[in-house]
Amino acid sequence: MKKGLTFLLLLLPCFLFAQGLSNNWLTGGLSINDSNVISSKARFNFYNGLTILPENFKMNFQTSEANISDKNGNLLMSSNGIWIANSTGDTMLNGSGLNPNIFTNSQIGGMGLLNGCLFLPFPNDSNKYVLFHESTQNYPASGLLMQLYYTIVDMTLDGGKGGVIQKNILLGIDSLGFGITACKHANGRDWWIVAVEQKSNIIHTILLNPQGISTFGKQHLGSPSISYPYPVAVFSPDGSKLAVDLQTTNIFSNDTINIRIFNFDRCTGIFSSLENIIYPAYSNGLGLCFSSNSKYLYKGGQFRIYQINTDTSNITASLEMVAQWDSLTLFPPFNHPYGFSCFYLASDNKIYVTAGAQVLKMHYIDKPDSAGTSCSVQLNAISLPCYGSVAVPNHPNYFLGALEGSACDSLSGFKSTNSDQHLSLKISPNPAFDGFVEMYFKSTQNISGVLSLFDEYGKKVLEQIIPPSRSVQRIETSSLPNGIYIVQLRLGESVNRAKLIIHNLN
Repeated sequence: MKKGLTFLLLLLPCFLFAQGLSNNWLTGGLSINDSNVISSKARFNFYNGLTILPENFKMNFQTSEANISDKNGNLLMSSNGIWIANSTGDTMLNGSGLNPNIFTNSQIGGMGLLNGCLFLPFPNDSNKYVLFHESTQNYPASGLLMQLYYTIVDMTLDGGKGGVIQKNILLGIDSLGFGITACKHANGRDWWIVAVEQKSNIIHTILLNPQGISTFGKQHLGSPSISYPYPVAVFSPDGSKLAVDLQTTNIFSNDTINIRIFNFDRCTGIFSSLENIIYPAYSNGLGLCFSSNSKYLYKGGQFRIYQINTDTSNITASLEMVAQWDSLTLFPPFNHPYGFSCFYLASDNKIYVTAGAQVLKMHYIDKPDSAGTSCSVQLNAISLPCYGSVAVPNHPNYFLGALEGSACDSLSGFKSTNSDQHLSLKISPNPAFDGFVEMYFKSTQNISGVLSLFDEYGKKVLEQIIPPSRSVQRIETSSLPNGIYIVQLRLGESVNRAKLIIHNLN
């Protein structure tokens, strides 16, 4: 690390999550030669308040940035979508050559895809991490063919600095929008990884559990479909909502922008529509971020920042402008506005807003959990020791635990509810993928019973008689819509209920 002036910008109380996996943010890249610049790179550190340290690491960042630290906040690795750096800033063992294609080779300052890469810890293996990364092969042709890959890192290699053991494994998902986002499974251990498809209404979901990585399936999100080719998606910190920004390509047009907000079931990986918000396109941009209390959604563009209350009965009516560009521009001859680029909810619960590429200022939202302008947007309030990039870290909420009161037990099943001591009920597979499911039960009473299936609205959709001697009952699910169901097994006076997820892939 290069020694130099330490910029103590915001001395804040030590928050619960101020240390740990999301402790660091790296910025900077190919900078303009200027005698006033202390360093071409800088590190944001969120231990006991925000500290910005000039550094001289090798990696350049354009729009993509992923990094992850250990539980004590020590940086382990970083990536700009082109290569992986270890804790010393050098190329990790076998960490070069991500996304090998012509487009990647042209991105000398790092990959130009917002949230284009993401590190996740491997469940139940403290030595392994997974990097999900996105690339395209036909830029700048219209309609990018975006593809999603993963790479696995083993930290026991190279003297504890880590090494790549699998690289550029294609997940077989094409035509994606900008970025990857992730959310903890309701069991508090595994991960849902999500990517939205371009110009469609399809969202792809991937599971990461101790057995590995698998494409869980795709879901049709209903109307309206996504018309913009590069939708941006973000989860709320509590994992209950997903917001998708469907922006236009011309910030000066009179078109409109849609933001679609969905409820998310962390047990099943299923999305359900909550709200579609339409507003003028003159605030077009990439910035999209939830507040730490998961209540307020912030949408930024070149010239304005809007706040949306996602917990109110009329979400659309809550749209409120909370900040606008103050006319400050970059020095001549560039004259780019210090607008609002990418948003980052940091571990100090503030939202940081990059002002553009090759600029020396940054904004932040001081109280994003507060309504309206009381959220206190601070324009150009942070002076950088280097020319910053627009890139912000792609950090999911690593600290989200198991969903309290959830029926989720593990990815292979669900805990029974209202359990009777005389009766046990198990379901497999759960979720049901292949058009059938089997119910296993054992009773101390040798009597006939009734197996009933109820949808999420309480409507009975199936009923079968169980003979006294039977302990397994197979039911067909191919004709039932995907969703959450309650299975009820009644034998005499004994009743047991369990949750069943139907997620047929065809």
